[in-house]
Amino acid sequence: MEKGKYIYYHCTHGKGRCEQGYVRQETLSDRLASVVEAVSLTKEDVEYLLSLVRRRHGQRYRQTIEWRQKLLARKEQLENLLKKAYEDKLEGRISEERWQRYDSEWSRELAVIEEELDKLERKPVPRWDDLDATFELLQMAPDLYRRQSDEERARLLNILVSNLILKGENAVPIYKKPFNYVVIGRETGNWLGERDSNPH
Repeated sequence: MEKGKYIYYHCTHGKGRCEQGYVRQETLSDRLASVVEAVSLTKEDVEYLLSLVRRRHGQRYRQTIEWRQKLLARKEQLENLLKKAYEDKLEGRISEERWQRYDSEWSRELAVIEEELDKLERKPVPRWDDLDATFELLQMAPDLYRRQSDEERARLLNILVSNLILKGENAVPIYKKPFNYVVIGRETGNWLGERDSNPH
Protein backbone atom coordinates (compact mmCIF):
# COMPACT_ATOMS: atom_id res chain seq x y z
CA MET A 1 0.00 0.00 0.00
CA GLU A 2 1.30 3.50 -0.85
CA LYS A 3 0.97 6.55 1.40
CA GLY A 4 2.36 9.67 -0.21
CA LYS A 5 5.79 8.88 -1.64
CA TYR A 6 6.42 5.97 0.71
CA ILE A 7 5.44 2.31 0.36
CA TYR A 8 4.07 0.57 3.46
CA TYR A 9 3.47 -3.13 4.26
CA HIS A 10 0.91 -4.55 6.64
CA CYS A 11 -0.56 -7.88 7.76
CA THR A 12 -2.98 -9.53 5.30
CA HIS A 13 -4.98 -11.05 8.19
CA GLY A 14 -4.55 -14.55 6.79
CA LYS A 15 -5.49 -16.05 10.18
CA GLY A 16 -7.96 -13.44 11.40
CA ARG A 17 -7.61 -9.92 12.67
CA CYS A 18 -4.23 -8.92 14.13
CA GLU A 19 -2.81 -5.75 15.64
CA GLN A 20 0.17 -5.47 13.30
CA GLY A 21 0.38 -1.93 11.96
CA TYR A 22 1.82 -0.60 8.73
CA VAL A 23 5.58 -0.81 8.16
CA ARG A 24 7.43 1.41 5.70
CA GLN A 25 9.23 -0.41 2.89
CA GLU A 26 12.55 1.28 3.68
CA THR A 27 12.30 0.25 7.33
CA LEU A 28 11.38 -3.33 6.47
CA SER A 29 14.18 -3.59 3.89
CA ASP A 30 16.68 -2.54 6.55
CA ARG A 31 15.30 -5.14 8.98
CA LEU A 32 15.40 -7.87 6.34
CA ALA A 33 19.07 -7.20 5.69
CA SER A 34 19.77 -8.86 9.06
CA VAL A 35 17.86 -11.93 7.85
CA VAL A 36 20.36 -12.28 5.02
CA GLU A 37 23.34 -11.46 7.24
CA ALA A 38 22.42 -14.34 9.58
CA VAL A 39 23.14 -16.93 6.87
CA SER A 40 26.14 -15.23 5.29
CA LEU A 41 29.44 -17.10 5.17
CA THR A 42 33.02 -15.92 4.93
CA LYS A 43 35.48 -17.45 2.47
CA GLU A 44 37.03 -19.33 5.41
CA ASP A 45 33.59 -20.65 6.42
CA VAL A 46 32.98 -21.93 2.90
CA GLU A 47 36.35 -23.69 2.69
CA TYR A 48 35.79 -25.28 6.10
CA LEU A 49 32.24 -26.45 5.35
CA LEU A 50 33.15 -27.88 1.96
CA SER A 51 35.98 -29.90 3.54
CA LEU A 52 33.63 -31.03 6.33
CA VAL A 53 30.89 -32.14 3.93
CA ARG A 54 33.34 -33.98 1.68
CA ARG A 55 34.97 -35.68 4.67
CA ARG A 56 31.59 -36.82 5.97
CA HIS A 57 30.60 -38.05 2.53
CA GLY A 58 33.87 -40.01 2.32
CA GLN A 59 33.14 -41.67 5.68
CA ARG A 60 29.59 -42.58 4.67
CA TYR A 61 30.76 -43.83 1.27
CA ARG A 62 33.25 -46.19 2.95
CA GLN A 63 30.54 -47.40 5.34
CA THR A 64 28.21 -48.00 2.38
CA ILE A 65 30.87 -50.02 0.53
CA GLU A 66 31.53 -52.16 3.62
CA TRP A 67 27.80 -52.78 4.14
CA ARG A 68 27.32 -53.69 0.47
CA GLN A 69 30.19 -56.20 0.66
CA LYS A 70 28.63 -57.82 3.75
CA LEU A 71 25.26 -58.06 2.00
CA LEU A 72 26.80 -59.62 -1.11
CA ALA A 73 28.74 -62.12 1.01
CA ARG A 74 25.59 -63.16 2.87
CA LYS A 75 23.67 -63.37 -0.42
CA GLU A 76 26.26 -65.74 -1.86
CA GLN A 77 26.20 -67.83 1.34
CA LEU A 78 22.39 -68.16 1.23
CA GLU A 79 22.39 -69.09 -2.45
CA ASN A 80 24.96 -71.82 -1.76
CA LEU A 81 22.92 -73.08 1.20
CA LEU A 82 19.79 -73.25 -0.94
CA LYS A 83 21.63 -75.10 -3.69
CA LYS A 84 23.13 -77.60 -1.22
CA ALA A 85 19.78 -78.15 0.55
CA TYR A 86 18.04 -78.77 -2.78
CA GLU A 87 20.66 -81.34 -3.74
CA ASP A 88 20.24 -82.98 -0.32
CA LYS A 89 16.47 -83.17 -0.92
CA LEU A 90 16.96 -84.78 -4.33
CA GLU A 91 19.39 -87.31 -2.85
CA GLY A 92 17.01 -88.07 0.01
CA ARG A 93 19.34 -86.75 2.70
CA ILE A 94 16.68 -84.31 3.99
CA SER A 95 12.91 -84.52 3.94
CA GLU A 96 10.61 -82.49 1.70
CA GLU A 97 9.27 -80.73 4.79
CA ARG A 98 12.74 -79.63 5.89
CA TRP A 99 13.58 -78.48 2.38
CA GLN A 100 10.40 -76.37 2.27
CA ARG A 101 11.32 -74.78 5.60
CA TYR A 102 14.86 -73.95 4.42
CA ASP A 103 13.60 -72.64 1.10
CA SER A 104 11.01 -70.38 2.75
CA GLU A 105 13.35 -68.99 5.42
CA TRP A 106 16.38 -68.36 3.22
CA SER A 107 14.35 -67.02 0.28
CA ARG A 108 12.76 -64.41 2.57
CA GLU A 109 16.18 -63.31 3.76
CA LEU A 110 17.43 -63.15 0.16
CA ALA A 111 14.50 -60.89 -0.76
CA VAL A 112 15.38 -58.51 2.08
CA ILE A 113 19.02 -58.43 0.96
CA GLU A 114 18.03 -57.75 -2.65
CA GLU A 115 15.83 -54.86 -1.51
CA GLU A 116 18.65 -53.39 0.58
CA LEU A 117 21.13 -53.70 -2.31
CA ASP A 118 18.63 -51.97 -4.59
CA LYS A 119 18.34 -49.08 -2.11
CA LEU A 120 22.12 -48.72 -2.05
CA GLU A 121 22.21 -48.60 -5.86
CA ARG A 122 19.57 -45.86 -5.91
CA LYS A 123 21.22 -43.78 -3.19
CA PRO A 124 21.64 -40.21 -4.50
CA VAL A 125 25.14 -39.01 -5.32
CA PRO A 126 26.09 -35.57 -3.95
CA ARG A 127 25.92 -32.81 -6.55
CA TRP A 128 29.06 -30.89 -5.69
CA ASP A 129 28.37 -28.14 -8.23
CA ASP A 130 25.05 -27.37 -6.51
CA LEU A 131 26.75 -27.35 -3.12
CA ASP A 132 29.47 -24.99 -4.35
CA ALA A 133 26.83 -22.68 -5.81
CA THR A 134 24.86 -22.65 -2.55
CA PHE A 135 27.91 -21.74 -0.48
CA GLU A 136 28.90 -19.10 -3.03
CA LEU A 137 25.41 -17.58 -2.74
CA LEU A 138 25.70 -17.40 1.05
CA GLN A 139 29.10 -15.77 0.75
CA MET A 140 27.76 -13.10 -1.62
CA ALA A 141 24.23 -12.74 -0.16
CA PRO A 142 24.69 -9.60 2.01
CA ASP A 143 26.39 -7.67 -0.80
CA LEU A 144 23.78 -8.85 -3.31
CA TYR A 145 20.96 -7.74 -1.01
CA ARG A 146 22.43 -4.25 -0.62
CA ARG A 147 22.80 -3.77 -4.40
CA GLN A 148 19.54 -5.35 -5.58
CA SER A 149 16.13 -3.88 -6.33
CA ASP A 150 13.22 -4.63 -3.99
CA GLU A 151 11.92 -7.27 -6.40
CA GLU A 152 15.32 -9.00 -6.56
CA ARG A 153 15.61 -8.79 -2.78
CA ALA A 154 12.26 -10.53 -2.45
CA ARG A 155 13.47 -13.35 -4.73
CA LEU A 156 16.63 -13.77 -2.64
CA LEU A 157 14.63 -13.88 0.59
CA ASN A 158 12.26 -16.43 -0.95
CA ILE A 159 15.25 -18.71 -1.54
CA LEU A 160 16.38 -18.41 2.09
CA VAL A 161 13.19 -18.39 4.15
CA SER A 162 9.85 -20.17 4.14
CA ASN A 163 8.10 -17.47 6.19
CA LEU A 164 8.67 -14.09 7.81
CA ILE A 165 6.74 -13.06 10.89
CA LEU A 166 6.45 -9.34 11.56
CA LYS A 167 6.66 -8.30 15.20
CA GLY A 168 6.36 -4.55 15.25
CA GLU A 169 9.00 -3.36 12.80
CA ASN A 170 11.12 -6.49 13.27
CA ALA A 171 11.03 -9.52 10.97
CA VAL A 172 11.45 -12.99 12.50
CA PRO A 173 12.50 -15.46 9.77
CA ILE A 174 11.79 -19.16 9.48
CA TYR A 175 14.70 -20.40 7.37
CA LYS A 176 14.47 -23.19 4.83
CA LYS A 177 16.82 -26.17 4.98
CA PRO A 178 19.81 -26.18 4.78
CA PHE A 179 20.03 -22.47 5.62
CA ASN A 180 18.63 -23.03 9.12
CA TYR A 181 21.73 -25.14 9.85
CA VAL A 182 23.94 -22.25 8.78
CA VAL A 183 22.21 -19.97 11.30
CA ILE A 184 22.71 -22.57 14.05
CA GLY A 185 26.32 -23.09 12.98
CA ARG A 186 27.10 -19.38 13.13
CA GLU A 187 25.49 -19.04 16.55
CA THR A 188 26.89 -22.18 18.18
CA GLY A 189 29.86 -23.35 16.11
CA ASN A 190 27.99 -26.63 15.68
CA TRP A 191 28.17 -27.04 11.90
CA LEU A 192 26.05 -29.84 10.42
CA GLY A 193 25.65 -31.37 13.88
CA GLU A 194 29.41 -31.51 14.52
CA ARG A 195 30.83 -29.21 17.20
CA ASP A 196 34.21 -27.89 16.22
CA SER A 197 36.63 -25.30 17.48
CA ASN A 198 36.54 -23.50 14.11
CA PRO A 199 36.17 -19.80 15.06
CA HIS A 200 34.06 -19.01 12.02
